[in-house]
Amino acid sequence: MPEEKRGWYFENAVIARLIAAGWDVSYWKDRNYEVDAVAKGPKGEHWAIEIKTSPTSHRELAGLEKFCTQ
Repeated sequence: MPEEKRGWYFENAVIARLIAAGWDVSYWKDRNYEVDAVAKGPKGEHWAIEIKTSPTSHRELAGLEKFCTQ
């Protein structure tokens, strides 16, 4: 698998698995902030998810922080 595509494939695999398990999955974006997946589980629970294949920097978590404060 090409290194530059690894993250894209992994993110899609995680989202596909959530959907297969019955979760409703979307994404969230507000100006310069985004969250890779916002998932609503079969029991109504909500999760904001950042999907990464490498160590996550604080900057990459800014979208989660922004999402959680709204």
